[in-house]
Amino acid sequence: MADSVSGEVRGLIRDREEPFNILVVGHVGVGKSTLINSAHVAVAKKWTELAWCGGGGAGSNNTTFFMPYTMFKPATMTVPIDGYHETIKMWDFAGMENLAEETYIELIGLALEGRVPEKTSLMPLLKDTSLSPSALARRFDEIVQKQRFHRVIMVCDANRDLPENLVQTVKRATKTQDGRQIPIFVVFSMMDRVDDANSPQYIQRREEALKAFQLKGNLERFFETGLYSDCNPSCSRAPDKRFNRNDEIDNILLTMWRVLLNPAYDRSLRSLSARCGPLIPPSALSRRSPRSHGAFTALTALAPRSLGARFLIAILGALTAKVLSMFKTIAEVTARVALSPRCRRSHGAVGALNGALAALSALSRRSGQNEVAVRAR
Repeated sequence: MADSVSGEVRGLIRDREEPFNILVVGHVGVGKSTLINSAHVAVAKKWTELAWCGGGGAGSNNTTFFMPYTMFKPATMTVPIDGYHETIKMWDFAGMENLAEETYIELIGLALEGRVPEKTSLMPLLKDTSLSPSALARRFDEIVQKQRFHRVIMVCDANRDLPENLVQTVKRATKTQDGRQIPIFVVFSMMDRVDDANSPQYIQRREEALKAFQLKGNLERFFETGLYSDCNPSCSRAPDKRFNRNDEIDNILLTMWRVLLNPAYDRSLRSLSARCGPLIPPSALSRRSPRSHGAFTALTALAPRSLGARFLIAILGALTAKVLSMFKTIAEVTARVALSPRCRRSHGAVGALNGALAALSALSRRSGQNEVAVRAR
């Protein structure tokens, strides 16, 4: 079975002819760099330290720069992948504290949009409390198309409580300004240090993660694994200092690659206007809009499979505006007749008709404003 999955993954890698970027984020010291190296070993069948790991354990933070690592280069592979264009990169993001800071949200979001250049020093930006989201946006205002992201992996330490604030930060950041929704995949790392995976404490931690990422009943984007590390007792090194292969780790991470590279997840990468048409302004659903998260989730679910419903909503909105416009016209004609010299009752009706006309005019203006909102819903 492992060989068939490996062959399938190699085929998916070969099929990625365009740049394919994966952002790895998480709390300080959860093993982001170690995951990058381990994910490479699973496919390459040999150890290569792509991302530097200091082995500092929980709380260490060796990644300070925004670093890309090209995966599966021929020189790092036991058997090179024929026809592969070296398009897949995993990017190591600096470890973050468990905070729901607008600066964190903006910086991750700008990176996902391809605005943060590679090798940018991230730690000063994360620690500068005086930086506002708008200041960051002005600083990183140029988009590099080949650096736009397609997947996010959030790494969580299986032995520590879920960083709930950071989870919400990452979820908000994955809604880009052009209306794309970047798929999030969750890795519970350091499973080798979990004493009992059936303990109430671990089960509760796992359930909280599934609930936070809305993965209950769908575990395809959730992975639990140890990683290649000197701290992992199931890993050993050969005389040349390279890690010996670990089939258990490799099999889990091969499955992760198969899911990550699944083209079905590319659908959410199209801008919302491309999926829903021009009815919805993307800025209303961006990470900067406090009301955007629920609306974006609903519209993302609606977009791929309810074209008829969205068309009906648009038609109803247009009809409502037309009816109100018709009533306004009737009111104007009635007013002119009522105020004509031939109408004996005109003087008594002046006040009432003027009031009705003003009310209908205001209602018509509100209808014009609400039409966009009706379409968006």
